[in-house]
Amino acid sequence: MHVRVFTACVVALSLTSTALATQPPQLDLIDPAFDAGYADGSTNTSIQREIACAVHLNAQGLPTTMHLADPENMGVVQACWDPSGPAPSTAELAAMQALHNTLNPRYFLNGSWSPAPGSPVTITWSFVPDGLSIPSGNGEPAANSTLFATMDSRFSTQGGRNTWIAQLESVFARWSAISGINYVRVSASGQPWDDGAAWGTAGNGTTRGDVRVSSKPIDGSSRVLAYNFFPTVSDMVLDSAENWGNSSNSFRFLCNTFAHELGHGLGFLHNCPISQSKLMEPFLSTAFDGPQQDDLRAAHANYGDAFEPNGTVANAYDLGTLVAGSVVNLGTLPAPAVANSSVLSLTSSGDRDIFKLRLNEPRLVRVVATPIGSTYNQAQQGGGEGGGCDAGTPQNSLVAANLIVTALTVDGATPITVADRTPVGEIETMAGAMYTNGQSYLRISSDSALGPVQLYTLSVQVLSTDLKPTATDATFTDKVRVTWPAIPDAVDYRLVRNTTNTAGGAQLLTTTTSNSFDDTTAQPGVTYFYFIQVNQQGGTGYRATTVTGNGEEGSIGQAECDSIDFNNDGIFPDDRDVVDFFAVLAGSSCPACNSIDFDNDGIFPDDRDVTNFFSVLAGGPCP
Repeated sequence: MHVRVFTACVVALSLTSTALATQPPQLDLIDPAFDAGYADGSTNTSIQREIACAVHLNAQGLPTTMHLADPENMGVVQACWDPSGPAPSTAELAAMQALHNTLNPRYFLNGSWSPAPGSPVTITWSFVPDGLSIPSGNGEPAANSTLFATMDSRFSTQGGRNTWIAQLESVFARWSAISGINYVRVSASGQPWDDGAAWGTAGNGTTRGDVRVSSKPIDGSSRVLAYNFFPTVSDMVLDSAENWGNSSNSFRFLCNTFAHELGHGLGFLHNCPISQSKLMEPFLSTAFDGPQQDDLRAAHANYGDAFEPNGTVANAYDLGTLVAGSVVNLGTLPAPAVANSSVLSLTSSGDRDIFKLRLNEPRLVRVVATPIGSTYNQAQQGGGEGGGCDAGTPQNSLVAANLIVTALTVDGATPITVADRTPVGEIETMAGAMYTNGQSYLRISSDSALGPVQLYTLSVQVLSTDLKPTATDATFTDKVRVTWPAIPDAVDYRLVRNTTNTAGGAQLLTTTTSNSFDDTTAQPGVTYFYFIQVNQQGGTGYRATTVTGNGEEGSIGQAECDSIDFNNDGIFPDDRDVVDFFAVLAGSSCPACNSIDFDNDGIFPDDRDVTNFFSVLAGGPCP
């Protein structure tokens, strides 16, 4: 089933019949472009006289409230028509066209509960009690609300009151789950309804909601289904004559109508073309469940994404303590799935999303930011056939902003490394940021001026790469060879050495772009501890790949002395070995003799060769 939705004929102020009689229609507010006559014989003047409450456009062409001195003025309202009733009149379509004539493409906004675009907000809501007087909001007579009696009757065989309240609560919960909106239900003590204050009274945060839901007769079954005011009134009237108990697709007729009206209450206008792809289209489709991509982007534009507020280090979203192998994926909508959508977004050129993480040891962290979106047609709603919608022009929500990924140190400001390689609309990947143990941060931002919302998803993976260097231990007698794994986006490395297992006070051996180094200054008999530090692209300073107490041990090997049978005549020890040793030491030739480097330490001739020769000759060790 499709529900035809149009801007209300009045795009209206909520005025009683008495107030309407005393408020003359404004005759100069329809755009001059519509001065031509209409097919049904109407003229600009007659149309304006037909409109009970005129549309007022400000200098930017946006609707504003009028008759502000009227105590019953609640602001602009939008209403929904059923296709089975009479088509909207020329006056209704003209008003609709005037309202939308100068609005920007994609989602259309008209007011907000938030103090600043993209900022989260808590909005209370409530049901009004039956018997509360609801004045005319769309040209219908004033009447008492019958919300509970009507809905209880419609659901009498389907679980009664608990069922319809649960359905409406789920719609509030859906808007909250996908954006920075936090809807909170309030009621009078012990009752399912609020305190019953006069219609139009602002919420008080405890017993009366900012948004109030009522029901009364509007125009009989079909045609106008409901209407809703824009922020910061946002109260709703459901037509009590409609079949709200229709259970098809889990009560989708009720839920999508209700979600659509809440959209108006959040400040969203209708959006074209009619393609059954957006909740806020003039035709309210039941082909999908709840807000879709464009509706979600509208919610983020006004109220931020589901992780707000997280634009500063102080309120960074906490990813928790992560260990090797941990993967955190953010952005996927809770069921039901919505194509080309995410609960994460950047909403302006200054918007940034900051996340906090903790590690119990230094680890490489891989981060992938994936822009989300698609190309879909957009058009301003106007008058004419089909609800005033044309085919529109393509808008690509995938390329609203170029994403930048920045890993940050414990202060939340100093960069570890930056990933900003791919053009707008493509995935940005940080292959491995060198995070040390303790608390650090991650920032997602944009380098381009951002008008519409850029949706994206985020994946954070702690890699299991062993970052500890390896060092030879007595493998060589003239050096210690140190190697370490390549770090993504490394500019260079620093290798430091200490004789205790601590990086503090360690000696800098080299700064290099290589992944290995031969320490030829190591001394025999000494155990060393080696530590690697890396400087990554876009970062400031070096980051340790291991913690103090986890350095890699390395040493020079002890050389073995030659046989005491220096002249290799098979007789040892004997005086001839001593004579030949000193002869070679003095420079004589002895082809059969061993090298004068008796202890094989690579240094010869030296005193240690003599000392070691006589130690072995006497039956002692080769030190």
